[in-house]
Amino acid sequence: MFDTPTFVAELSRGRLVLSVTTASGDHESGLLSIIADQLVEYEAQIEFVPGIVLSNDWAPATMRLLYALASTQSVRATMQDQRVELRGVTFDVATLRARIEFLRTAMPTGSAINMDITVIQSTATLAALCHRTFASLAEDPVAFRQSSAEIRTSSYSVLDKIIDFAYDCRDMTIAITGHSDASGDELTNQRLSQARAQSVADFLTRGGVAVDRLLVEGHGSSTPIADNATSHGRSLNRRIAFELRPASL
Repeated sequence: MFDTPTFVAELSRGRLVLSVTTASGDHESGLLSIIADQLVEYEAQIEFVPGIVLSNDWAPATMRLLYALASTQSVRATMQDQRVELRGVTFDVATLRARIEFLRTAMPTGSAINMDITVIQSTATLAALCHRTFASLAEDPVAFRQSSAEIRTSSYSVLDKIIDFAYDCRDMTIAITGHSDASGDELTNQRLSQARAQSVADFLTRGGVAVDRLLVEGHGSSTPIADNATSHGRSLNRRIAFELRPASL
């Protein structure tokens, strides 16, 4: 029994990650040509897996699918067993639909193409979507080791989501503000809050967010959101606050 040919591609954070079963050297050259022509701005990580017995429609279908993906903002796509799954974001739904119809003509009768695509129709629409998405992400707390600017590993997933968000909303600046409770010396609190905000910014930068899209501040205990007289209140005041701003600010 032969392995089922598979196509898996993801466009995200300025990168294309592609793993595909290939039929021949010509097939691989065709895929590389589409990347060079349509996806030149992406850093490409490509894995070609040579197939032994493939249908005649596999090579043209995979090339047309890759061509369709180039009309999205970000996307994850798979093709296997005459079934395509797409999930992502596009500004140009008309081009995407046309390319998907072009793909259908290369696939066997009875094949299925399932799409979950968010359509961004204007810059204003994108800005509104970015603010709504970011509002939900910013609710999750970022935890640090006690009296330290070292981020706890439990918060990595929270920051990874913000990195993904930053790629899709590239015209936005993210303000990162550290806050502390009122315990101890205020100068020490201010420095710790600044260092924690900077640790978050460094994490996002390592994940691919440009430094010039991040604003970092430490406010110490100057802006509490709860009563510093209680343990629970102090825990709420020790926080990282995120704010989304237009890139021009």
